[in-house]
Amino acid sequence: MLPSVLLTASSMPALHPCFAGVQLSFQSQRWERNALRSSLADLRVRDLIIERGLRTAPEIDETLPVREAIRELIEQRFTSALTHDEEGTVAGVVTARDLLVRLHENGCDGLEDRCADFATPRQKIAWCAPEDPIERTQALMRTLGVRNLPVAQNGEVLGMLTAKDIGDYLMELRTSTKTKEAFLETTAARRGLPSGSKTVSSERLQTMVSALAGASHAIDDHEVNLTHCCLPNPLKLETGHSARSISDLNGAEPTTDVNLSEDAHFVKRINNITHVGVFDGVGSWRKLGVDPRLYPRALSEACEASIDDHPSLRPDEILERAWRHVTKEEIPGSSTALLLSVSRSQLAYCSLGDCGVVVLRKPDVAGTAAHTGISATRAPLLVAAQQLRDFNLPYQLGWTNEGGTKPFEAPSNANVGTVPVFADDIIVMATDGLFDNVALETVAEVCDQWEHDKSTSLAERLCEEARKRSLDDAVDSPFALLAKENDVMWGGGMPDDVTVVCLEVS
Repeated sequence: MLPSVLLTASSMPALHPCFAGVQLSFQSQRWERNALRSSLADLRVRDLIIERGLRTAPEIDETLPVREAIRELIEQRFTSALTHDEEGTVAGVVTARDLLVRLHENGCDGLEDRCADFATPRQKIAWCAPEDPIERTQALMRTLGVRNLPVAQNGEVLGMLTAKDIGDYLMELRTSTKTKEAFLETTAARRGLPSGSKTVSSERLQTMVSALAGASHAIDDHEVNLTHCCLPNPLKLETGHSARSISDLNGAEPTTDVNLSEDAHFVKRINNITHVGVFDGVGSWRKLGVDPRLYPRALSEACEASIDDHPSLRPDEILERAWRHVTKEEIPGSSTALLLSVSRSQLAYCSLGDCGVVVLRKPDVAGTAAHTGISATRAPLLVAAQQLRDFNLPYQLGWTNEGGTKPFEAPSNANVGTVPVFADDIIVMATDGLFDNVALETVAEVCDQWEHDKSTSLAERLCEEARKRSLDDAVDSPFALLAKENDVMWGGGMPDDVTVVCLEVS
């Protein structure tokens, strides 16, 4: 939880008072510190603060309208600001992206919306501490897709750390001088694009990536062979609720009734583009008298309809249109979402929550150099990072009659990106029922086994593997290992609905 007291510091880059009295000869002692640092893991946020100072945390009144918030960000020359309440304590954070989304959704009327109505609340703000390793802080920024982090300690916000601050600091450590000669040497031949420069097409980019990697894969229209499988939580009862353990089924076989699954998915091929989506409904809605299957199924159907109307839409555009439609229909519930499209030699994805997509790639192909030591034929490359509010609490799209979509995330919060694909790649996308029970290395091993015995589809093989491991109390699953790291007592597997879609590129 972010500390609730915000200090007003002097103009950047003055040091926070907690570092007052530290008398250092920065230039001379930097050499001593560099001699002691054997790796990036030795660097702490405090090192950066001591040597470079810390930017004052920009702040605005949470009651300000968008119009005034834009002016404040421009004047403070920052892309985000902490909001404060009447007592001056931190209430949330608002970013330039938040303001743009508000204007996009509401037009000029959005200029008068109050920041408090859409700012990220304090409880969800990511932050770092002076003692945090810089390596971990960078990873936090990358995982959450943010470029600014408040630095907090003992109930006080010391200031704002940016990705640029970290990059500049690391560059300074590698540069012994800051002379004019050093500046010219660093920037020589890299200032000013060559005359006549043009952006390249996605096909041209893929050709260049292959060439850089030393691969000779032609950029042709690849064939995509697709299989999909869905299995319900093995402990699911006909009522929709789940038993606590296999013994509570009173001798009955684990259920295989797919209609009981709270997952949803679609597969659609139009104009040589393969579109796929998987959605994981949130079962706890059943306690409120809401069928948790309704929302993910409505979202899946709306995505298919959007593709029928506009086949060339990107995955994020498809999800945005579907979400608006389902919201307009006021269907209660919530769901995670993962959409991808494969066209020619490119995979585009949009991921919100904890569904996952993995590319299994042979080691002699671009992008697998970092995965040495994998015993399987293909190395697993995780494409989209999970988005979590907290342990076992993923980002969700949703609607409730008590607050509309306000308690949930929007498609604009999703991770989006593109990844080159090559012949012989195998793409596995699935709900967390797979990845909570089957480690990535095991997914690759199952793929190897399947290539020697294709009596069942790879999607079926992975679904069955997830189900088997979810009922194994003797071996801790990836979910159980993560639970223990978060002080949650959990052992064995994690019974859950599982949906898997596999794409084999040829």
